[in-house]
Amino acid sequence: MADSEPEADTAGPVDLVSPTSPPLYSPAKRLRSFVWEFFGYPKQQDGTIEDDGEPTCKLCNKKIVARSANTSNMMSHLREWHKKEYAQLKSKQEADRATRSRMSASQTKIQESFAKVVEQPGFLALMKKVAPHYNVPSGVHFGNKEIEKMYNELRATVQEKVSDGVWFAATTDLWTSSCGGGEPYVSFTIHYLSSEWKLMAHSLETMYFPEDHTHANIIEMVENLLNAWNIKMENIVCFTTDSGSNMKKAFEESPGEWLSCFGHNLNLAINKTMKIRRVEDAVRSCRKVVEAFSRSWKKKREFKQKQKDLGGTTSQCSHSLIHDVVTRWGSTFEMLSRFLEQKEAVSSVLTADRNSRHLMPNALASEKRVIISALKPVMDHIATEILLDCDEDSALTKQMKLAIKDDLEARYSENHLRIMDLCCFLDPRFQARFSANVEDTKRICIEEAMKFIHPTAAPPGPAPGEAPMDTAGSSSGERRASMKTLSGILKHITTTRATRQDDNPAAGGFMPASQSPEQRVTMEINLYMSLQPLNADDDPLEWWNSNKNQFPLLANVAKKFLCVPAI
Repeated sequence: MADSEPEADTAGPVDLVSPTSPPLYSPAKRLRSFVWEFFGYPKQQDGTIEDDGEPTCKLCNKKIVARSANTSNMMSHLREWHKKEYAQLKSKQEADRATRSRMSASQTKIQESFAKVVEQPGFLALMKKVAPHYNVPSGVHFGNKEIEKMYNELRATVQEKVSDGVWFAATTDLWTSSCGGGEPYVSFTIHYLSSEWKLMAHSLETMYFPEDHTHANIIEMVENLLNAWNIKMENIVCFTTDSGSNMKKAFEESPGEWLSCFGHNLNLAINKTMKIRRVEDAVRSCRKVVEAFSRSWKKKREFKQKQKDLGGTTSQCSHSLIHDVVTRWGSTFEMLSRFLEQKEAVSSVLTADRNSRHLMPNALASEKRVIISALKPVMDHIATEILLDCDEDSALTKQMKLAIKDDLEARYSENHLRIMDLCCFLDPRFQARFSANVEDTKRICIEEAMKFIHPTAAPPGPAPGEAPMDTAGSSSGERRASMKTLSGILKHITTTRATRQDDNPAAGGFMPASQSPEQRVTMEINLYMSLQPLNADDDPLEWWNSNKNQFPLLANVAKKFLCVPAI
């Protein structure tokens, strides 16, 4: 979100508020931000407080534009004109964040659990046997001291690791707990490349978030959190969230990019097919069968016997039917897959019971961390192979494919595709093979690289004694990979894709110092494109770590963008 002052405030504050100035009050529905201690609205004649989106500063009587309860302009005003109060405000925010994090509802429950465990007679009796001279501390001691000590030690360790990053990507999600009263929480994770080009990820916060989940509250929470971890907002390359309108509005105006989660988008696109009448009927029928078996012990017992009678494998005989869950991605697919695997046993049980025969229908990812560079090839594969119309496709299959394809395409703007294209280009496994327009991609890459070049800086060169570049990358040779893993899918995609363009001029040696920065970037790009691509199951980050000195300008761009996860 832009952190600049509105035009109306650029002339600076007016004189300090006089003692006769009318008192100012926070909005009737006060937000949690401490910034409202310094801003407010006058009361109307009827005693109400009218929130017109332009609160007045209590220190200088200046009106500030703050639409939709957005506090960024108010914070900017304090930082620019009231530095002492701004410092006090930031101190309060940090103290409040620490308190909320430590005393969240989840941590309180942990403390209570510790107290219950360490004070149980059985546990105390066990400790008397194991360590008779050890005095077991109370549950209060563990809850109030040990947990806080562990938290502070872990936080210091994570803070040290985070300081190794330069550019960051962030993922955040709002969710409700499945136990208790369904309390609202927010999780926030950052991703970055270390100095050794290792992809790192740290979950900085999972905290209680009872405020309304408006875009203003979300961005305020993120700004406070980043400040507490000494991460600058302008160093966040990309925010990845779900497709909720509040999330989109919160981050689309931030200095970094906003990207909707691919897994969420794919799940939503697939759900479009569930609205097709025939598909909806089939899923509903399958769901009724699963529910019938889950409610009847007799059917479960007969189902187990039929599995054995049909001579299934040991693993198949241990498989129960699966019920789908609306909030769990892929659960409907799991339900249908298990039903099809066990349909003979299910059919045998249902047809033997005249009261249940009507239930039988007549028809019916393992990678740890994946960077965004893989998203463009996977989406291309989905569009050109998986969702490609085939002559043998039924009318229903074609309708389902079209629904998924149209929904997926609608969820990615030109700016999203530009980022995905750039990241794919910077991945030595793919280079320019998936670029819709290679020249545009090269131009964007040059523009990004030029941002790192200081006009007076000496031209970057190879480190002393640097070994010649390994043009084959860190390839470990051809390895067998299942199509169930991302590496297997990418290997299939890259081997079936049309051969790469051969008209890229190769440039040998290092970049001469006499060339302009733009010429040096262009030469790096041409040399990079002339290399043999890596195997699909090789690590692109290891390649960049080995070759960063041969591509000093291009490596800056790669390190900035290849930290974005493809979730």
